[in-house]
Amino acid sequence: MRLEVISDYGATTTEISDRVTPELIKETMASLDWQQFHQVQLSKPNGEWLEVGGSLNPDEGLAVTWDEAGELEVIAPASVTEMTSFLLAFLSGGDDWKAVRRRNVATPRTLDLGTSPPGPKIPLLIGFGFAVFGLKLLAGALLLAQQTYFGLASYYWPTAQGAITRSELVEASDTDEDGNETITHVAEIEYRYRVGYRDFRAKRISFGGVSSNSAHATMTKYPLGRSVSVHHDPTNPERAVLESGISIGLLVADLFLWGWIWYFVSEWVRGLGRWTRKTWVPRPTS
Repeated sequence: MRLEVISDYGATTTEISDRVTPELIKETMASLDWQQFHQVQLSKPNGEWLEVGGSLNPDEGLAVTWDEAGELEVIAPASVTEMTSFLLAFLSGGDDWKAVRRRNVATPRTLDLGTSPPGPKIPLLIGFGFAVFGLKLLAGALLLAQQTYFGLASYYWPTAQGAITRSELVEASDTDEDGNETITHVAEIEYRYRVGYRDFRAKRISFGGVSSNSAHATMTKYPLGRSVSVHHDPTNPERAVLESGISIGLLVADLFLWGWIWYFVSEWVRGLGRWTRKTWVPRPTS
């Protein structure tokens, strides 16, 4: 018989010996770190083989596999000790090794080589909710990224002379579920400017907006009739802003949303890694 060890999800294969003894099997099984993923294969010259392995990581688990009439049979042992017992029974010859199964071990089932056992199913509504939330998060982050791009580009936009045509303080109210009303004030600023022979009107003060706390200050800064310098996009003069650059609020929002997206993507990649680790490395055919 031949004893082999496959480690690191198929990255390395080590042939232990073709003269296998019970002591060698026990020594090999005891020498492996079962917190990591390993597969131990014991094969006979006639092509019969038994394979045990996996890891003690709950996301992966342990398994015993063998070929039964051309189909891969799999059962889940309870411990490394039980996997060792399977190998020792297989070494002794005959089919007595199949009786090593514990009473609480599930009946063997067919599993395609190179595929993963089915994992827990996520309820459809929960999965749909996460998908909608993720799409909204991504859409908001892309919109903020666009505003950030134009804000940074506005540093280099040409300017045109303009004038404030509207400067008003608008009051808005919002009532929560408890009936509490919140009053906010927003400065509504409009201005006109000329690029070439065309007149344009715009409302944007800065990319990222103006907070309600600065509404009165904005009104004082941009009173009706005041002359202003307007930064405008040379490729689209209708896109204009009074204050070039980006606001602190926009920068904070960018970091917040893209931080969440990074978190969800990293968790998704980790999830893929767990599925990859669960994938049983196919036994090479001789």
